Amino acid sequence: MKVGILIDPTTIKAKILIDRLKNHGIFKKKEIFFILPSSYKHTDLDYALRDSKFLKENDLSCEEDINFLKDFDFLITFGWPFIVCEKAVNSLSSIINIHGGKLPDYRGSSVYYHMWAHLEKIGSTTAHILVKSIDEGDIISSKNFNISFWDSPKDILKKSSNAGIDLLIEIIDKENKNIPKKQNTGRYFYPSPIWKLVLYRIVNIIMATLGKKIILPHKLK
Repeated sequence: MKVGILIDPTTIKAKILIDRLKNHGIFKKKEIFFILPSSYKHTDLDYALRDSKFLKENDLSCEEDINFLKDFDFLITFGWPFIVCEKAVNSLSSIINIHGGKLPDYRGSSVYYHMWAHLEKIGSTTAHILVKSIDEGDIISSKNFNISFWDSPKDILKKSSNAGIDLLIEIIDKENKNIPKKQNTGRYFYPSPIWKLVLYRIVNIIMATLGKKIILPHKLK
């Protein structure tokens, strides 16, 4: 089975992924390739990216990219920071996205900041089918992780990344036998200034001491 994993090697998520997978037995069982942005600049991760492939366009809009990606049995996006165009979504067999939050409750980017602001005790990563609408595809599977009161947003990101890698390995190892399930209406979080997230966290801490907890989403959807 030939698997393509779309990553941006400059991100924390990708660095954790590469560090865990380079010595994992899954590489001996499956044919795995990292697919990188056209804008990628060489870093000290190059030793782990010898069999990587580069895209012409990061939104996969180039016909050459689409034809190249059709050769893979599985395509997985892991922390891919670019929106995949509708043409690619329709042309390629199901692309699986590993999202760093619980769906449909935590749609959007950098949701680990919002989990921190909301005093979540349990986090979750979600594998779902990539569709035109961001983070709204059918859910394949999910994996929970614990969040401590003392965890920083970066700590939550690392825990989320490792849980997402566990999901990714399961999907590749089992060749994605799960039946996707439709999502219900959920919440979408936009990027927010750090000061606002700190304020949200303080408000939630005060409310928690009063036996209540409020969550302040940016947009209900």
